[in-house]
Amino acid sequence: MRHIIHASLTRIADLDEGEVRPLPRTEWEWADYVLGEVIAPPADRRFIELDNGRKALVDVGDRVVGALGTRFATLEATGSWEDIGEDGTMSAMTGAGLFGGITSQSPLLNEFIKMRYVGHVTRDGAKLNMRDFAAPLGTRKLDIPVVLIVGSSMSAGKTNSARVIIRRLKHMGLTVGWPPS
Repeated sequence: MRHIIHASLTRIADLDEGEVRPLPRTEWEWADYVLGEVIAPPADRRFIELDNGRKALVDVGDRVVGALGTRFATLEATGSWEDIGEDGTMSAMTGAGLFGGITSQSPLLNEFIKMRYVGHVTRDGAKLNMRDFAAPLGTRKLDIPVVLIVGSSMSAGKTNSARVIIRRLKHMGLTVGWPPS
């Protein structure tokens, strides 16, 4: 068996003390840390982004720790952890280690890394979830105007819209950026 690769979604967590054990589907949740084993040669030499930001080429038999999740990149691929096959077949839907079953994919993309569910990362008998490691957010009063740009998908135009808005605000003589100077 090859070494275990920690995908970048694990960077917030201390998983070194964890164990891996399969859990019944009824206990699976969004953002659970799971271990998957690569079962098909990745198309176009797919990479997994590591918890240190570097990329690692994966091959059949490699094991990757990532998180169950949902992806809505409608112009590329969509899928969800809830669509993982009954036999545990799933895909690395992102290089960051977001695992799920692909439900729709652009014909212009190569296949994603195919994996098999091995088990959940657990500690002291309890499964580990990204929420267990997320830093609590304090409340903060915003005393400057904020523009929030939300889009339905990758390539929906969010970045382009932000560029236009920033350019217009600067043209109006406003300062744009964070932190305010």
